[in-house]
Amino acid sequence: MQTGFKSLFALQERKNMIHQLKTKANYFEDVVSGRKTFEVRKNDREFHLGDYLALNELAANGIETGRSALFHVIYILDDKNFVKEDYVVLGIEPCNVSCVGVGFKAEILEEGVHDGSE
Repeated sequence: MQTGFKSLFALQERKNMIHQLKTKANYFEDVVSGRKTFEVRKNDREFHLGDYLALNELAANGIETGRSALFHVIYILDDKNFVKEDYVVLGIEPCNVSCVGVGFKAEILEEGVHDGSE
């Protein structure tokens, strides 16, 4: 594997994490609409392929609006030739959360459509 980037195919055995992140309203809207399919973040959380980002929208006053969305990390770019040191670009895709028994199960949306079947 080349250094500086990681793909989903290089996923190693590890429990995936859900990272809760605050996101300014204009960026949040771009991500949930599908116009923005990446996040640029300080790499202070040890992001890994297969992790999830729970993005929480922030209003202009810095207060959370209550809107949130779940995304799956499918690509990580950390090449210092392209990304500022200590930062990463995370390629993401939207997820659907459906109620399963007592908890929740994250599912990857395929072609942007989910019919609710298992």
